[in-house]
Amino acid sequence: MAGHVPGARGRGLNPEAGARVSEWTLVRPLGQGAMAEVWLAEGAAGAHVAIKLLRDDASAHAPRFAAEIEALQRLEHPGIVHLVASGRHGGQPWFAMDVVDGADLAVLGERLRGRPVSERHGRAREIGVQLAE
Repeated sequence: MAGHVPGARGRGLNPEAGARVSEWTLVRPLGQGAMAEVWLAEGAAGAHVAIKLLRDDASAHAPRFAAEIEALQRLEHPGIVHLVASGRHGGQPWFAMDVVDGADLAVLGERLRGRPVSERHGRAREIGVQLAE
């Protein structure tokens, strides 16, 4: 099924490309983890956001998901995504955040695999400094 999030079949939450979440239209899946799926979404004016949807089979993680939303509401830093909006969709919580172009940390980790320890530590230090600034 085009636009279907792999592994989501059989769950009540089954977003598809073209579905609406608040004022945004889901475009394509960006990724999925143990508790949520992240989708690229487009607003009426053409602006893009990343929408994170808590899977309904992960309701035990709802407090952690809510804490993530609260943390994003409090944090303001150029190295941290900005919370755009939050709400509920199909009974499950979601939030929209800035879209960040580039590789995720797992991909960065893979790129550094097999590199000298000093290079891996140096890159980790650079990321830490950027987050601390």
